[in-house]
Amino acid sequence: MRRVVDRQAVIQDFTEAWNSGDPAIDDFLAPDFRFIGDPMHLGVSLGRISIQQMRDEIPGSVRLTIRELIDLDGGRVLTLGMAGLSNERGDYAQQIGWIITVDDEGRLVSTEGFADHAAARQAAGVESGPG
Repeated sequence: MRRVVDRQAVIQDFTEAWNSGDPAIDDFLAPDFRFIGDPMHLGVSLGRISIQQMRDEIPGSVRLTIRELIDLDGGRVLTLGMAGLSNERGDYAQQIGWIITVDDEGRLVSTEGFADHAAARQAAGVESGPG
């Protein structure tokens, strides 16, 4: 019997793991996970990367907040929210969007980042909303 994956719940759980600094965060990833785009221009590696490696490359800490999740086709979820960066220079927050693909096993296959909600909605083919 095929398991039904709640992709939005997977993304919520992943976000909680990111924000808590969970060292097992890479357990959320499919073996061929890819990170596409660097919307905050943090200089992190793109392509095949572990999330732990990405966190280590960030100049400070980033806290993620999800405001809206919209299921798309092909296991993709449009994820709209905010990202806050804290480092020795201060605190910075920006609107951010992702198209996250989650496989049938509940693992992240790819995360494509966008610098704002409008760009993410446009890439996903979703009409503008409140964010």
